Amino acid sequence: MTKQTLARSDRRHRSGGFTLVELLVVIGIIVLLAGILLPMASRAYAKAERARVALELQAIGSALENYKQDHGSYPDPGADPNLPSSTTAPMRGANVLCRALIAPGTALLDGADGPGFRTRPGSKVWSAYLPADQFKIGDRNGAGAIDFSNMVLDTYNQVFILDRFKKPILYYRAQGNASNIRSANGFVANNPSGGVGAKPYYDSTQNAIFLSQLGLRAMLGDVSNGSPLTPFSAISPNGMIDAGETAVYSGPYLLWSAGPDEKYGPSPDDAGNSSVLEKVDIEKCDDITNFRS
Repeated sequence: MTKQTLARSDRRHRSGGFTLVELLVVIGIIVLLAGILLPMASRAYAKAERARVALELQAIGSALENYKQDHGSYPDPGADPNLPSSTTAPMRGANVLCRALIAPGTALLDGADGPGFRTRPGSKVWSAYLPADQFKIGDRNGAGAIDFSNMVLDTYNQVFILDRFKKPILYYRAQGNASNIRSANGFVANNPSGGVGAKPYYDSTQNAIFLSQLGLRAMLGDVSNGSPLTPFSAISPNGMIDAGETAVYSGPYLLWSAGPDEKYGPSPDDAGNSSVLEKVDIEKCDDITNFRS
């Protein structure tokens, strides 16, 4: 066999596969592409989920308007001294939203079996304002498939509409006078004990178990006592809109989703200094609301 014949045979043998170096190059390219594309796909998915939650909040807002048209006012989660326990009081905003717009309980709980409710015994049954099959109902831990058949009222006060991240959607109804938001504790504060004194525009106790008063104030534009802030200044809300501040929102109600991170309100670890809440943390907060998508 000649040298030329051997060379041709060797070339045919080597052309049947990849060398180790070629395989390593291909693997490296695949890993590089995966590193680029997976984060992009993850961000696109998160953006799509946020858009879906925003649409759900819009649907809830439309349902609230229909409720107001029928009943003369928005559902009222105001301070109720007759609540069965103090445990359910700081979550009444989210619970009232569920009971007013879907009312999934039995007749013993809300006057009608299944979605719908009566405002008093023997009165008209009001149909659900939201389609129960399109909104997930669950407890504060996100557990669904709730059995209402033997439920007591205290447990019913802990049932909520859940967002796509299985967290309760919060609801605050404006109750004070918008003209007082520049007065001490006139914007966001605890409702005065026993109803004595002027009510704040938003009562921070309506969902206090989920969202802190500090977080609620900060997200609505109350970030200082009038002193100018840099992005990394520690915020110091005082319950009112001071000179130089502008309320982010002062509409008739707030709707609030915890967002993809499943935490309500800004956190000190969102950006900057992890020990204090800063202005930049508000900007990094991924919550979804009816005033901020």
